[in-house]
Amino acid sequence: MIRSRRRAKMNIPMCIACILFCLTLFSIYLTSGLYARYTTSDTGYDTARVIGFGNLTLTESGDFGSDGTMMIIPGVDIQKSAVVKFTGSEAATYVFVEVVVSNHWAITDSKAFSVNSDRMQWTIAEGWNYLKSFGDESETTYVYYRKLAPNTSLSTEVIEGGVVHVSPDITKNEIGSMSGIAIKFRATVIQIDGSEGADEAFGRIA
Repeated sequence: MIRSRRRAKMNIPMCIACILFCLTLFSIYLTSGLYARYTTSDTGYDTARVIGFGNLTLTESGDFGSDGTMMIIPGVDIQKSAVVKFTGSEAATYVFVEVVVSNHWAITDSKAFSVNSDRMQWTIAEGWNYLKSFGDESETTYVYYRKLAPNTSLSTEVIEGGVVHVSPDITKNEIGSMSGIAIKFRATVIQIDGSEGADEAFGRIA
């Protein structure tokens, strides 16, 4: 009996393809750790935010005209209210008040104003700190300030009691010499820059 034997032919291209595929898988396995180790990513964002800064108002009322002048009657006090209100800031601030007066007024102790030996007089309210003064031949500006901590509001008079006291002894001639007598105000608030003092902060006001 004769047995026929068939030898299977080897598909060489298929074998080579299988070997290359296996090598590719093995290579990916070895290098995947390197990709994981040396590749990183992150996402994020930042948004600039302006700090909260409240409103500043200066409200004047009383017996003065719109130009700051007043009518003087012996023994009759003059109502002169100037209220500064600030709703506060998230930062520390200085609140400044500039008191502009005609040069009829003399000042003592940096706060008490008077004309003709106290014939008329008024005082800066408590809590305001004197800083400096400057002026010319007709008027002088006196600067006062308060330092406020963050988130602190303010509502206060500038003139103590909101009153200018008039002596009953004031004469007609004295009143006549006071033509153009006036008191005016301006309020400003500024954020404190680091540890600067009031004088430096006021210097930054345009």
